[in-house]
Amino acid sequence: MLTGIRHKAGLAVGCTLIAMGLTACGDGIPEPTPKPTPDIEATVEARIEEKQAEDAALEAKAEATAQIVPAATSVSKISTDSSQSFGNSHSVDVVKSDLDRDGGPEQPESQPSHPLPEKPKHLLLDSRLNKLVGQIGSRSTADIASSAPVSNGDLVAVTVRLSHNSSSTVDFLESVGAIVANIGTDYIEAYTPVIVLVPLSERDGVLRVEAIVPSEQAVTDR
Repeated sequence: MLTGIRHKAGLAVGCTLIAMGLTACGDGIPEPTPKPTPDIEATVEARIEEKQAEDAALEAKAEATAQIVPAATSVSKISTDSSQSFGNSHSVDVVKSDLDRDGGPEQPESQPSHPLPEKPKHLLLDSRLNKLVGQIGSRSTADIASSAPVSNGDLVAVTVRLSHNSSSTVDFLESVGAIVANIGTDYIEAYTPVIVLVPLSERDGVLRVEAIVPSEQAVTDR
């Protein structure tokens, strides 16, 4: 019986020691610090307030820009209108005067750029013969005839183109001192006085009176 009591007492002491050891171990290990629980509602509210502040700032900037743009447009329009109403006529005058000073091309509207050729006075005489008869009275007939391509004294070599009445024309030429050289079916070649060229062109059957131009002889090297 005493042995049993001792055995129980030993068990009790052992249990007491174990309990004390566990208590000591528990006192030596620090308990973990619990993490603070985040305040979700406060975070959401703060984010909403930041978003509202950003929106308000953007809206205020947009309103300020909208007020500045119309004002700038109005100023630009006023400046443009003023330059158009007060400066246009002066600018045109300045440009025109500058062109005039620089020697720009100025042509009267009524003056053609190229003068028209003078219409021959005697239509049935060619241009050479018109020039010759135009000098009658200002020079001697011999000097005038010398300006023709072919001449002999005061006689000019001409070809008379005929439609008919060739014999009558030949008689006329011989009567005024002309020298008839050749007679064809529709032409006459003769040395004719300068003063007779106009009356000759006005005869019946005469179509044209032309100065005879000699053909150029070809020059060959030997």
